[in-house]
Amino acid sequence: MDERQIAGLSWQKKIVFTLIPIIVLLGIFEIVLRTIVPIKNVRTLCFHPIMGQHYCANATGSIMYDIPISINSDGLIDKEYPIAKAPGVTRVAVLGDSMTAGEAAPMGLRFHELWEKIIPKRLDRKVEFINFGVRVFGTWEELQMFHLKAAKYKPDLTILNLYWGNDIGDNVRSLKSGAANPLIEQYPDPTLWKRVQLTRKNINKWLWNNVSLYQFFRHHYNKLETKIKLWFHEEIKEINTKPTENRPAMKKRRPGLVDTKKNRDDKFFNNSEGLDLTRKLVLKLKQEVESAGGQLAVIHFIHFAQAHDYPALPLKEFDSFLADNNIPHLNLFPKYAAMKKEDLLRTSLFEKYKDEHFSVYGHEIYENFTEDFIVRLLKGL
Repeated sequence: MDERQIAGLSWQKKIVFTLIPIIVLLGIFEIVLRTIVPIKNVRTLCFHPIMGQHYCANATGSIMYDIPISINSDGLIDKEYPIAKAPGVTRVAVLGDSMTAGEAAPMGLRFHELWEKIIPKRLDRKVEFINFGVRVFGTWEELQMFHLKAAKYKPDLTILNLYWGNDIGDNVRSLKSGAANPLIEQYPDPTLWKRVQLTRKNINKWLWNNVSLYQFFRHHYNKLETKIKLWFHEEIKEINTKPTENRPAMKKRRPGLVDTKKNRDDKFFNNSEGLDLTRKLVLKLKQEVESAGGQLAVIHFIHFAQAHDYPALPLKEFDSFLADNNIPHLNLFPKYAAMKKEDLLRTSLFEKYKDEHFSVYGHEIYENFTEDFIVRLLKGL
């Protein structure tokens, strides 16, 4: 085609003729990349207009350490459960954060799944344990999760797994962010901007999960972005480049703390903003659970490094609050504190990944520590 012929083309045709070689070239790159670098279907977290995020329905992949996970049609890291409960079945909703979600443990080996394997045999009846845990959730989002998803399953028992590692601070963070407030039943329909965000993020996830070219360039862009940030944050750079074998197994904490307005201190003081907010959230959750025809129970547990050489947490005061409000509860601090430090480390992924989440052994220990408590609760239902 000579210059006169090109000049005579309409602008639409010029665009088409320009795009064709680009599309062909991108197609060749896509085929080559798919041959050399398999797609990693790991984008399993989706935007949620109220809770902030949840798991993408019907996704498969991994979030942490290449552990494969499957997400059901309701956005739960769990097998499929029908909304309607079958006759003769006792149903338990399990609320929590990433410690409960169990992204870093193989499916089938997380504590709620161990409950479902062991406890029905002890009770000689069918019991379902449905995992509503999601990473970065605090009690704030767990209350929203019960309202938006768990309540429709009509659970006979709802277990709130409260983690002293970060749940208190997460609740303050959610309050300060101006997020929809479950305490005053703010469950608004998504605004146009929220729907646009949802669409954009879902498109990005689809591209990541299905287009090798997008995944390749996005992966290397993220690595470059991280390097640039490290150049400007020398302290972070030093931490991330320090050989892991030279890091202390457990960092000792000073024995006393001074009450300040910093959010990270909220978990240490019974009259803090964080604990006051957490108590309100627990009471609101109790109200919603009972309105749905069920019973609420609370299991509260610690970060593995909080068992020794750590400032005192207001655990007894929290137990008294739960008892005063007729909420069955289990404080796991004494059980973890009785463990040797080396065994405590094994309950987490700290030794291998410097990660606080439960190892497979950690899920087994949690199941063992809580099994009798749950059996007693279910016998009373």
